[in-house]
Amino acid sequence: MKSSVFILRKGVIAICLFISLCCKAQHLKINGFVFEAAGKKPLQNVTVVIKLLSNKKSLKTELTDNSGNYNSYVNEGGWFKIEVSFSGYQTQTIDSVLINNQLATVPPVYLSLAPKNLKDITVISKPPFISVKTDKIVLNVAQSPIAAGGNAFDVIKTAPGVMLQGDDLNFRGKSIQFLINGRPTNLSGEDLRTMLSNMQASGIEKIELLPNPSAKYEAAGATVVNIILAKNKQFGTNYVFTSGVGTGKYLRTNTGLDFNYRNKKINVYGGYGFNHEIQYYKTTSTRFIANGIITSKEYEERERNNNSIKLAADYDISKRSTFSVLLNGFINNRNRDVNNNASLHYYTNIADSVSKVFTAGKAVFKNPVVNLYYKIIPDSSGKELTFNADYLNYTKSWYDDFINRYYDSKGDEYIAPDYLKDNSPAIINVYSFAADYVWPTKKARWEMGLKTSYTITDNNVVWETNSGSGWKVDAGKTNHFIYRENVNAAYINYSRSIKKWNVQAGVRAEQTSTKGTSLTIQETNKKGYIDFFPFVQLAYTKNENNEFGFSYRKSIYRFGFDFVNPFI
Repeated sequence: MKSSVFILRKGVIAICLFISLCCKAQHLKINGFVFEAAGKKPLQNVTVVIKLLSNKKSLKTELTDNSGNYNSYVNEGGWFKIEVSFSGYQTQTIDSVLINNQLATVPPVYLSLAPKNLKDITVISKPPFISVKTDKIVLNVAQSPIAAGGNAFDVIKTAPGVMLQGDDLNFRGKSIQFLINGRPTNLSGEDLRTMLSNMQASGIEKIELLPNPSAKYEAAGATVVNIILAKNKQFGTNYVFTSGVGTGKYLRTNTGLDFNYRNKKINVYGGYGFNHEIQYYKTTSTRFIANGIITSKEYEERERNNNSIKLAADYDISKRSTFSVLLNGFINNRNRDVNNNASLHYYTNIADSVSKVFTAGKAVFKNPVVNLYYKIIPDSSGKELTFNADYLNYTKSWYDDFINRYYDSKGDEYIAPDYLKDNSPAIINVYSFAADYVWPTKKARWEMGLKTSYTITDNNVVWETNSGSGWKVDAGKTNHFIYRENVNAAYINYSRSIKKWNVQAGVRAEQTSTKGTSLTIQETNKKGYIDFFPFVQLAYTKNENNEFGFSYRKSIYRFGFDFVNPFI
C-alpha cells in the first residue's frame, strides 16, 4: 500500500510540474496592418508600440514588413493601447484594444501625410529609436522613452521580434548570443536576465540585433545581440545620476551613478548601479483524468538585490593606436519562497489527497570581467588591426530547502513529510584571446581573424534527503563535475556593393576539444572535432522603402555553463 501511495504522489507532482510549465509557455498573438491613407498602399518599417492601457507602459515595439503587416506577442490578456508612427506621417493611436484570446486582430491603420509648415523650421539631428539596416536592427537607447529609469532587459524585450519565454529571450523563435562591446557574456537563463536587469539603460549607447550574424561571430547562437556601452565625448569631468521607481504587487527601485573624465589622450569612465525588486508569480492549472481532476496552485516570490560596477580607461598612444582596459561585473543576491498546492479529487469513492511543497532558496552570483584592448590603424586607407584579451569569472552559491507534505481529505497527514536540500555551487573561469583585421579595397571589404578560448567549469551538485531517519546524500542526483573546453577559431568575410546589390560571404572554422570529469564516479570523457560554418547574404534595394534579402548561416548549439553537469 505504501508503494502505491508513493507512486501516486510522485505522479501527481510530475503532472503538476508539467502543467505549470505548459501554462507559463502560453502567449497571446497580436496581428495588424498599416497602410498609406491616400493610395491604400502598405507601409514598411512603420513603428508599432504596444502599451498597457492601465499604466501606459510600453510592452513591445514592432516594425511592419513589406506587406504592412506586424505580429507581436504578449504574456497576458487585457486592455491595450497601440501607437503607430512613421517619418513624414501623422501618428495614430488605437485606444481600448481588448486582447483575451490566443489571436487578436487589430483593425487596419491608415496613416496620412503630416502637414507641411515652412514658416518656422527647426532641424534636430537625432537618430530614431529603431533603425533598420541591411544586416542588423539598431536600438538607439538614448531615444528610448524607458532609457531614463530602465535597464537593458527592459529595452531589449521591447525590440522588434524579441520574445520572452520563461527567463530566456529569443528572436523570432531563435536563440540569442549576448555580447557586451563585442565580447561574449557567456551567461544564459536567469543568470543572464539578472545581469541585464542590473545594467542601467542610461549607460548604454545602442543595442545591435543581428538576425543573421556573419562568420566574424562565434558559431554558437542563431542571433547576436551586441550591447555597446556609452562613452561621454565631452572634455572634462561629467556625472550622471539616475533613479527609478516602479510598482506592481511590490515596489521596484533602481539607482545608478556614472562618471566620465576626458582629455586629449585619456578617457576614464565608470559607474555603479543598484537594483531592488520582488517578483511575484502565480500559476494555476486544472487537469482532467479518467476518474477525477487534479488542480494545482503555485505562488512564488523572488527578492533580488543586484549590484553592478564598471571601470574603464582608454589611452590614445598615438594618432593611430589606442589601448583600453575595462573591468565590470556584478554581485547579486536572490531569495525565493515557493508554495505549491496540488489536489487530487476522485469522482468515485476513493479518498481525495493533497500534496504541498514548500521551497526556500538563497543564491549569490558574482561575475567579474576584465578586457584588454589594443587597436592599430596602419594608414589612412581604413585598415584596422585589433587585439582583445579577456578573462571572465562566474561564481554561484545556490541553496534550496524543500518540504513535501501529504494530506488526506480530512486534512490529516497520512505519511511522514519528505525533506530535501540542494547545495549546488559553481565556479567558472573563461580565458580568451582574439585578433581581428579589417582590409578595405577599392571594390570590397575583407575581414579576417583568429580566436582561442579556454573554459574551466567546476560544478558540484549535492542533494540530501531526510524521510525521518536523518540526512542522507541522494546519490542519484549528486555529482561533482569538472568540464574543460578549448575552442580555436579562424574566420574570413567578404562584402561588396554592386549598384543596388549588397553581397556578403564568409566562412568560420572552429576546432573544439572537451574533457568532462566526474570526481564522484571517477570517470572522464574526452571529445574533439573540427567544423566549418559558412555564411552568405544577398540584399537587393529596390527603393528607399523596399529591400529584398536572402541569407544562409550554419551554427552550433553549445550548452550553457549551468547545464554542463550531466546529472542535473
